Amino acid sequence: MLRNLTKAVEHFRNGERRRLRTPSPRLLVALAVSIVAGSLFLVVDVTPSISASSSPTFSAAADAFVNSGNPSTNYGTRSVLRTDASPTVRSYLRFNVANLAAPVTKATLQVYAKDSNTAGFKVAGVASTTWGETSITYGNAPALGSVVASSGAVTAGQWSSLDVTGLITGNGAVSMALTSASSVNTRYASREAGSTGPKLVVETSLSTTTTTAPSTTTTTTVAPPPPSGQIKNVWVMMMENTAWSTVATDSNFAYVHSQLMPNGAYAKNYISNPPTSGEVAHPSLPNYVRLEAGTNLNITSGSCLPSTCPGNTTNHFSTLLKKNNVSWKTYHENLPGNGTTCPVNMDNVKGYSEDHNAPLYFPDFTNDTAYCQSHERPYTELATDLNAGAAPSFSFIVPNDYHTGEKFDPSYSGSDIRQKYLQQDKWLSTEIPKIMASAQYKAGGAILIVWDETAFGSSDPHNGCIVMSPYAKKGYSNSIAYSHDSTVKSIQEILGVTSPWLGYAGSATDLQDLFTVTL
Repeated sequence: MLRNLTKAVEHFRNGERRRLRTPSPRLLVALAVSIVAGSLFLVVDVTPSISASSSPTFSAAADAFVNSGNPSTNYGTRSVLRTDASPTVRSYLRFNVANLAAPVTKATLQVYAKDSNTAGFKVAGVASTTWGETSITYGNAPALGSVVASSGAVTAGQWSSLDVTGLITGNGAVSMALTSASSVNTRYASREAGSTGPKLVVETSLSTTTTTAPSTTTTTTVAPPPPSGQIKNVWVMMMENTAWSTVATDSNFAYVHSQLMPNGAYAKNYISNPPTSGEVAHPSLPNYVRLEAGTNLNITSGSCLPSTCPGNTTNHFSTLLKKNNVSWKTYHENLPGNGTTCPVNMDNVKGYSEDHNAPLYFPDFTNDTAYCQSHERPYTELATDLNAGAAPSFSFIVPNDYHTGEKFDPSYSGSDIRQKYLQQDKWLSTEIPKIMASAQYKAGGAILIVWDETAFGSSDPHNGCIVMSPYAKKGYSNSIAYSHDSTVKSIQEILGVTSPWLGYAGSATDLQDLFTVTL
């Protein structure tokens, strides 16, 4: 009996299904076969199946953006694509279409937005398919053809699907470009971002998109891959004057070794300032200014107050975030005035160093007393903000001079430098868990623990950078050349405020490799 049943099913598959007639109830076969041990029910669903290759999806084989502001720079290895009208920034994509067995009936480009923009982007054809992902620049980029599609408004964290059928004629390489008339720098995931990279879905005359069952109709549509998550809140936590080789090996950094390094990601080749910039690695003030403005603005002293060393530019975080309506605060231990004033030129509180408070060195920030006061906050308020789920998008945290490891705690009367390591480690072990326990951190937060500089006189030029995040590569480290410019650039990317880049950030390598999601 079983042999006869098998033959019957095979007969149907070789006959009825090959003709792809609309199935009738008699073609949904449910046969009960009685056997000695019991009953075996064999159900055969003969609804026509859809071949996985009938509407193939192709990932981008190459992509890169070019920038008229840096016409000789290649951006082909970045995890994002970009569009902007001023300066002109456009993105090139190439797909290798293959194994199509019938004429193309429809082609859909899918692009994942990292930023929101009401203008969105347009897709133009590009005749050349020989440009190189790691060699294309604005200066050598191929010309654009006609615009074939417009996205309309795009929303961060969502896909846009555009009909680009006119560009796809069959098998072979095809190039296209994303452009925009909007002067808002907008990011999209590139192929280096993984599952959220650009996709091209091609349908042919053999594609089956709708199947009809006896009593129901099922429409099969091509859905983009689900978004992989985004970083929504950033906390930068500063430490002081310690070489990375010391942080990584000294036993007084017990919490760093047992909890932070195994559960976060860290950089082994991070220095305060890249040698090519010609800026100084010491003392603290130039480094804090660099983390605020992407350059130390030729401020090289560590002892001057804002009144004598002003940063005469508006191109820095405090003002950039204000212009873009991005929430932020800097939280300081031992803050003069305890949040009741704008504490500029107030370096008279024990344990507080004004040269660790870079926003105060920018007159455009301190001249607006109310704005300054509302963003210069005592560290005790961070816990309140975290508990209320009201921490800003960007928090810059500076412990007092004892907890950063710059000075010995007043209770310590010795001179062993390793006491400072213990002070840092103890503070981190107390305060990092508070942030990590917050709902905002769990929903997409990132903590960047950064040492402002290596130790004075150390033969090791590297200072530490440890990343803690649900999206950090757990236990991962690399030897990529990073600097404070990398931190600035990463923060700008996460917050979506990349126009303009601050100081040297535009040419820096971001911290993307330490994360599992696109910055």
